[in-house]
Amino acid sequence: MQLFIRRHHADLVAGAVFLAAAVAVLWRPILRGEVFLPLDLVAHMPPWRYSYERTAVANAFPSDLVLEYFPRRLIATQMLRDGHLPLWNPFVLGGMPLLADGYSALLYPLSVLFLLLPVGPAFGWFALVHLALAGLGSYWLARTLGLRPVSATLAGVGYMGNGFLMAWLLFPEFSAVSAWLPVALACVERYEQHAVGERGLNMYRKRHWAYAIAAGVVLALCVLCQLQLAFYVGGAVAIYWLARRALTKPSKLGGALGMLLAVAGLSLLLSAAQWLPTIELARDSQRVGSVGRVASGLNLLRFVIPAAFGGPRPGVALGEPQAIPVYPYAGLLPLLLALIGAWHARNSQRATLLLLALTTLGLTATPAEVLRQIPLLNQLPGTDRWTMVLALALALLAGFGLEELLGVGPAAAELETSVRSSPRLLWLSRGLVAAALLALGAALLWHLQLFTPRSRYGEYLSLLYQGLRLFPLLVALASLLLALLLLVLRVVGALQSRYVRTILGAAAVLLVALDLGWYGLPVQSSADPERLFQPTADLLAALGPAAVHNNLSGDMVYPPTRTSHFLAQDRELYRVLAADYPSFQPNLPSAFGIQDPRGYASLFSRQYLQFARAWEGKLSDDPGWVRVYLAEAYKARRLLDLMGVRYVLFNPQSPNEQHYPDLELVQRGDEGAIYLNPTALPRAFLVHTAETFPDATALLTRLTAAEFPVGQTVLLSEPAPPLQPAAAGAHESTTVTSYTPNHVTIAVQASAPAMLVMSDTLYPGWEATVDGRPTKVYAADLVLRGVAVPAGEHQVEFRYRPRSLVIGACLSFLGLTLVAIMLGLLWRGSNRPVTS
Repeated sequence: MQLFIRRHHADLVAGAVFLAAAVAVLWRPILRGEVFLPLDLVAHMPPWRYSYERTAVANAFPSDLVLEYFPRRLIATQMLRDGHLPLWNPFVLGGMPLLADGYSALLYPLSVLFLLLPVGPAFGWFALVHLALAGLGSYWLARTLGLRPVSATLAGVGYMGNGFLMAWLLFPEFSAVSAWLPVALACVERYEQHAVGERGLNMYRKRHWAYAIAAGVVLALCVLCQLQLAFYVGGAVAIYWLARRALTKPSKLGGALGMLLAVAGLSLLLSAAQWLPTIELARDSQRVGSVGRVASGLNLLRFVIPAAFGGPRPGVALGEPQAIPVYPYAGLLPLLLALIGAWHARNSQRATLLLLALTTLGLTATPAEVLRQIPLLNQLPGTDRWTMVLALALALLAGFGLEELLGVGPAAAELETSVRSSPRLLWLSRGLVAAALLALGAALLWHLQLFTPRSRYGEYLSLLYQGLRLFPLLVALASLLLALLLLVLRVVGALQSRYVRTILGAAAVLLVALDLGWYGLPVQSSADPERLFQPTADLLAALGPAAVHNNLSGDMVYPPTRTSHFLAQDRELYRVLAADYPSFQPNLPSAFGIQDPRGYASLFSRQYLQFARAWEGKLSDDPGWVRVYLAEAYKARRLLDLMGVRYVLFNPQSPNEQHYPDLELVQRGDEGAIYLNPTALPRAFLVHTAETFPDATALLTRLTAAEFPVGQTVLLSEPAPPLQPAAAGAHESTTVTSYTPNHVTIAVQASAPAMLVMSDTLYPGWEATVDGRPTKVYAADLVLRGVAVPAGEHQVEFRYRPRSLVIGACLSFLGLTLVAIMLGLLWRGSNRPVTS
């Protein structure tokens, strides 16, 4: 143990630095037990804004966490604890896939933290683990590239504190994928170092396969976190691997391509249980044909003057919360050092990092018109997420830049002997750096439009003026002075002492931490729910102190309101609709176990979007929508009955109440009004007539027509089964005897052959039986479930068994078995005695 500590004491110190830095970022959730979520936003949302004192908002940017991520994670955790697989979410959008949405990371191994800990506090620990992993992974990659500990530490701090990771740290899948990115590249670099040497290529030495297998496992973990983000990691691995081999052994590029495909296949095999259901949902989702965000010329200033675009500022308690946009700020000193590292890229490793940085920078600025024409890329949420890869490349180049200024020490000397320097690579890299700087300058000049009527000179000047803040100016000045000092000491040869190099390197690391911390720390949102949510006297009088405070325990972090308290007393199966926007926003009711035809989801059925838009009188299909608000649901009032909406909620003094004259008022107070819909249909009902419309638009036009008899006729897109009118005076009934997310049982008594319509959405994987015998499930009214039942008493069961998940699970098990066999063979081979 002592020998290990002496040998690796610098690495252990670096690991302690990364852990301390992660705790420093997340000290409030970790040391004070706060919830790492922007709960301050909830206090500004109806109905909480009317029953709790509003507080200052740290940052409105991560609102998706409280609107989408926490409710979804809470539902999944409760399902697992109740013994149900988290496959289906019945609470939003009339029901939608839960595991298949690809954003929940339910199969990701470290998501077990949300089962071991209360859901709210688990967000902070999840972020801590992955922020520390981001630093350790980038440090390992830097050390693999040959950097000394102090330079590798700067690279690790630069990556774990970059603006992209700080902006998305609150989001579990972003922090996880960002953490695994450097680990994946380190596995690739390890493989290349052992596979390609000065004596040529040896693809079949057993040590190489261990790193290739590790790369496949890491990519699989990224897919389990989030498929779209995994595409960025996979793209980075492909660019790095092929460029590395092309710059080292171009004649053997085919070998690297083959190994890359093998690793990609292994990762897809291991993660098939996640990506197969996600692809099934995505190929017919509302995102088809949409294009995400693309950076503009003005955004280039964000890399050097982020405060000009809205940096950290104090929050406000009144008024609308304002988002603090956090940009891919890499720090001024890292940018300077990265330029130095790129300018002296004399070997294939540095040149590969330079190519990775330039490629991802180019992808970040690709015009949207181009992206719409490229398969796969037109499915990505935004090219700005390539800055995750760009930030890593810049941090590593900064480490090389610091190494260059500190001088060639033992580690660097060893690197130069194992990876040969090339004057050709050096001049190629310098040409690329010069070309990139010229291109960036040209892009800024083109966007500036000097001496034209559309000149943005004044806009640029105003942004620069906004960015003139004391602390960042001091940090910038210190960065320039430190870089100049290192350069002067290097020139005069005053960096021979190891201690001088260590002190100056540590000063550089500290300066980078201050620079990135100043920008990234203020946007992290955490709060203690019991301290944050201070109820008004009226709420305490209405619910009592015990009901208000006891609710904030365990998994729940949203406090009760009079609205949620009233709805929770109704234990039957129903849905609610908030008729105003914003008013009890979509997904928030699901945290209280309340179902809603609205929803906010990154991926859901495109047909349900068509259905919801037709409900509001909009027959056009606009791809890319992620929200269904139904603020104009009154335009097809009878669809409230069809979807079983029992209660309609309104904000105080809402003008929309006049659009629903037939509702019955049941509660009015500070939070607004709650109306009962007396004509709401039960969750399951029988109809005896059907109409067929093969065209979805025609079907929706008929469904939303004022004269259409909702609840008496069903609309189908295929020939209807034999139906007969109900017998005169006969009694018919439908009773939901069991309702769980993945399984519903209904007792039916029909007087004649009929169609049982259940107002939950239909999706591939839903199967039905009548008295235990499989039967066909029809798409009733375009999006609901329908089953033909004969006359008499029957038991109808709906089960959600997605075939894509079953096939994916089998493939994943096959992948795990294959990995176990390969590791066993490698271990056996490594222990076999060598014979001559």
